[in-house]
Amino acid sequence: MLGDQRASQSTQQGPTRSAGHGSGQAGRGATGQAGVDSGGYGYGHDGAHFPGDQRRLGGGFEAIFRSARVLLFGQKASLRRLREGRTDNHGSYAIRLPPGRCELGVTKAQDMLESFARLRQEYQNPPLRAEDLDLDPLKEFEKWFALSVEREPLEPNAMTLVTADENGRPSGRMVLLKELDDNGFVFFTNYDSNKGHDLELNPQAGLVFYWAVQHRQIRVEGKVEKLSEGESDTYFATRPRGAQVGAWASRQSRPIESRDEFHGLLAAIEERFPEPELVARPPYWGGYRLIPDQMEFWQGQPCRLHDRIEYLKTDLGWSRRRLMP
Repeated sequence: MLGDQRASQSTQQGPTRSAGHGSGQAGRGATGQAGVDSGGYGYGHDGAHFPGDQRRLGGGFEAIFRSARVLLFGQKASLRRLREGRTDNHGSYAIRLPPGRCELGVTKAQDMLESFARLRQEYQNPPLRAEDLDLDPLKEFEKWFALSVEREPLEPNAMTLVTADENGRPSGRMVLLKELDDNGFVFFTNYDSNKGHDLELNPQAGLVFYWAVQHRQIRVEGKVEKLSEGESDTYFATRPRGAQVGAWASRQSRPIESRDEFHGLLAAIEERFPEPELVARPPYWGGYRLIPDQMEFWQGQPCRLHDRIEYLKTDLGWSRRRLMP
């Protein structure tokens, strides 16, 4: 991800001149925006600027980076505006690249744009027709998942779990699907983690599976419930011993000073449960089941005209419809 590192003040001081266009010094113009004139280029925030002789080192590369960022993320600045030395705002920053002196910056911005463009994949898949899918989305998921186990090189059961806190602020993280039954999708975690707290206050969540090799994605939304203690005990007993010990040692999502401190906690738990003694499940660790009421099956198609089939749970069962790409 492109960083948002701010410019530091240059240690190389040029002659003091009045700020503004035409002074030969980068500075703040009448509008209060940091900019540059024909003597150099740079960008600034709250008065930070770069002298013209730094346009290829230090501030110059920062200016190039900024110009690329403006172009990449669809801000108002255009390549023509950058060449003309016009200034556009994005966030709290302003950029001005002077005519005739910004070719390096523009070239670098173009290179960065092209490097992202080269990442684009053109999907080639047969059409996904609703009538070819099972009327039960859980059964259709089983088919897609079985194919992913065969074709995907790494963890086809990896999924993004999205929760929201009491204020509606969302957060997402990768977890692993551990079971699929007639009622929904099962995963395990620490109940005292951030996601556990979210689910305690707002027991609604979303899942996203993405299988890159096949250009396929499944979204799942629904209510979340805790598994019974017996179900959680049964799964915990199947975990490797190291993972069992780690579940006791980790107060997940809580700050800790260092990894060495955590290793000390691990050592204490290992003394508490010496081998071959069985490690019991911590009371703050267990499973959840997401019971879906909405699922979407997505398959990539050429020209971004993707297939999307949505299932909605009703009192009569599941309904199905096609969505626009």
